[in-house]
Amino acid sequence: MERIDKLISNEGFGLRSWDDRYSKGVWVCLSPNSYDLEEVESATDAGDLDMIPATEYLESVDWLPFVTGNSFMDALTKLEERLSKLPEEELKRASQWGWAVNNAIVHLREVSNSSNDYGGMEGKFKTLAEDFREFDRNW
Repeated sequence: MERIDKLISNEGFGLRSWDDRYSKGVWVCLSPNSYDLEEVESATDAGDLDMIPATEYLESVDWLPFVTGNSFMDALTKLEERLSKLPEEELKRASQWGWAVNNAIVHLREVSNSSNDYGGMEGKFKTLAEDFREFDRNW
């Protein structure tokens, strides 16, 4: 869990974990700003008409540090494996990857806050780039 530890201990990332109410397993998520993880948990715990598009958005790319596993330890292991595929120099708060993670969560919050009706998130999420380096800074 070297990379997770580095992000939390040295870079000030927050970690949050919860059991998915729709039986997907246990979520383990990291964010440059720990308070943003409440937004991620809330989106995955919303009613199914909102949870489905939010979860699809959060799981659409492999560079986001959000995973589910069969148990807490399984999810931690999956998150560490996901982080191992990123360039080591990007595992920082002040990096292009850190910026992309933060902005992906900002978009989640914006869609969630603009959705006034149950099921209002459907079709509102922008498509995330497969590579965080391609994340559009004007997005």
